[in-house]
Amino acid sequence: EGGVAAVAIGDGTSIAGTSVVSAASSVRLGRRVLLARHVYIADHQHAFDSPAIAVVDQGSTRVAPVEIGDGAWLGQNVVVGPGVTIGAGAG
Repeated sequence: EGGVAAVAIGDGTSIAGTSVVSAASSVRLGRRVLLARHVYIADHQHAFDSPAIAVVDQGSTRVAPVEIGDGAWLGQNVVVGPGVTIGAGAG
């Protein structure tokens, strides 16, 4: 907590329009990864415990690094959440 968030994107990686990569801690995309349109990758999740408080005001929870291996392909509308590792060449 209190550290610097990092997004690392490997050489030759391709990210299609309207995809989102969001880091509170660490997100790493390997080399030559393909992200189709509308992919969402985040190493954190919004807290939403209290219906009396707007979600935007509740902060983040479940922060854990995300790693996408070299040569992986994430198809359209894929969502990757905290703590997920996707291996090299996955498709």
